This record gives sequence, C-alpha cells and structure tokens, in this order.
Amino acid sequence: MVKFILKPKSEYIDPDKKLSGMCCAIPFRHLEIHPGGDTSICCLTFLPEFTGNILQDGPEGILKNVKRLQIQNDMKKSKFSYCNDQCVQLSSYLNGGTNYTDIIPVDQLPSTLSSSEFQIYFNYDNSCNLQCPSCRTKLIFYNPTDSNDEQGQQINLVHEKVKQLVELCSKTYNSVLLSITGSGDAFASITYWNYLLELSTNGIPSNVRLNILTNGVLMTENNWNSIKPLLSSIRQIEVSVDAATEPTYKIVRKNGNFKKLCQNLETLDRLIQQGCFPKLECWTNNFIVQKNNYEELIDFVKWQLSFKSKPHIATTLIAQWAHISNEKFATMAIWQEGNPDREKLRAILQNPIFKHPQVNLGNLSSL
Repeated sequence: MVKFILKPKSEYIDPDKKLSGMCCAIPFRHLEIHPGGDTSICCLTFLPEFTGNILQDGPEGILKNVKRLQIQNDMKKSKFSYCNDQCVQLSSYLNGGTNYTDIIPVDQLPSTLSSSEFQIYFNYDNSCNLQCPSCRTKLIFYNPTDSNDEQGQQINLVHEKVKQLVELCSKTYNSVLLSITGSGDAFASITYWNYLLELSTNGIPSNVRLNILTNGVLMTENNWNSIKPLLSSIRQIEVSVDAATEPTYKIVRKNGNFKKLCQNLETLDRLIQQGCFPKLECWTNNFIVQKNNYEELIDFVKWQLSFKSKPHIATTLIAQWAHISNEKFATMAIWQEGNPDREKLRAILQNPIFKHPQVNLGNLSSL
C-alpha cells in the first residue's frame, strides 16, 4: 500500500478502503527519460522507481521493461505499493479533494487508456538559465555542439533514442504528448530548443501535441514567433513562478529576472486571448511552497487571477532532491511536523481564495 510521507496513515480516513478497487492510469501512459537515459513511469518524487534505460534497452525495450510491467500489474490489483502521498493526485484523493483525474476505478482503466494520450517527458537535459535552490546548487548548462562537453555528447545520444521513441509512439498510440521539459528550461536548453526549431521546420505528426515547461524568463514573443508553426500543436504551457514579489523571486529563482517574467506572462496572456494557441487546453503557473515564499501564497493567487485568459494556479510542497541535505530540507519543508512555520502555513490556507476553481492546491490539501 501507499508509503505515507506527508503525514501518518492514521491521519487519513480509512485509506485502504478508499483505494480498494481503484488504480492510477499514469503508469500506463507516462514515460520520463532522465539524465543518462534512465526512465520512469511517473514523477520520481511520487513513485521513486526506474524502469529501464533507453540507451541500453532501446525504445521498444523500455516499453516492455519488467519493472514497468510489474508496477502496472500491481496497479490493476489496486496496489499502490510503489507510490507515496506526496503525489498531488493521490494526496487530493485521500484528503477528499477533487483534483485526481487519473485515479479511477480499475474497471474503467481499459476505456480510459483507449481514449487518452501517451505522455513522454523530456527530462534528460538539466540545462537551465536559472539556479533555483529547490532544484540545484549551481548553474547547469550543457552544450551538445561542443565535442569537449562529455555530458552534452551523452545528451546527444539519449536525444537520438528519444526521437526514435517519439516516432515509435506516434505510430503506436492514437495521441502522444511531449513534455519539454521537467528538468531545466525548454527555451534555455540547446538540445530542446533546437528540437523545437526542427519540429517547427520539418513538421510534427498530426497526433503529437506539446507541453512546454519553462521558468518564463526566455518565454518572449520573439521566441514564440521562432516556432510559430508549432503553436497550433501546443496543448499545455506550464510556467514555474514560485513568488509574488521581486525580492522573494531573487531568492527562490536565482539568476532570474522578475520584470521580464511579468512581461512575458502578460504577453502570453495576450497571445492566448488573440487565439495564437488554437489548441491550448491549459496554461498553468506553478508555485513550489517552501520557507522563503509561503507567506506570498495569497498574493500569488490574486496576481494569477488577474490574467484574462484564466490560467490554472498549481501549488505543491517542496520535495527533497539529492542536492538538498536533510538538515537544509528540514528548514525549507515547512509542512513537516515540528517545523515552526507549519501552523502559519495552515492558517494561510484557510483563506477562501484557495477555493477558487482556478486553484489546484495539489498535495497542500493534506494540510
């Protein structure tokens, strides 16, 4: 059964009974490719298991990976054995929320999969223009065009396999979504930006859609115009913001430019209203809750509600990645029992603004 991290199992109302007969569709149609070619079938924070390596197994091999199939078989038996309650959907479901579209009755799984898209997450290049403490301790940037950049050359190898995977999946599944990128920035990465330019020039299969993930600083109108033929293939845009004021932004989004971000968000709002993204279903602005920014949650929601194109507002609790020590994480993770700011965060969440339909509290709902 579920591994309980956010709070003890005893604080949930009969989670075993609630999950009986249920499953999650994500492990069946979700594939992330990480640095070095390792793959997973969910966010590693929520389901920390690797399920093959695309360099070693090839595109077809990772789809038939033994661990992948084992997790899927367990899920068909309502066993969430590899999952934990940091999962935003699982947390919402167990806490009586409504944001859990992928948690469904087992008997609905076949019909759900037949009508849903296969999602490929491009997470193998960590290159980014920012140095956010929640993600890294230093600036990370790889140049795949530099023969002396060993990491850049490995990214090239992985990328070629991923392109083969995209071709395979576009012929196998009715619909495919490419998420670029959950590991850095879609506009800053040479590999990902060149791929977008390539798709823009050469064309993209009619059944392939795009999810663009970015910190927004390079999300300029000029860059959108550079990939203009792709705009009709973009289904989602996700922007990591994490602050409502410039002083806080400088802390949580190191090396960022708050004024440029604000300008680019206003531009995106205008372009969406003008119909430049005709198949866009979701624009989401994200806020990772941590010690340095949680007091701006209300102001952040108010700011996002001011945009006319009505973006989704998604919050999530900071997760511990390998670059954060246990001691440092204990100070950042204000949601943990014993943290002096925990009750203040809970008091903030009582504000009725968080009940607005554009707001998705994610795993904050556990508080």
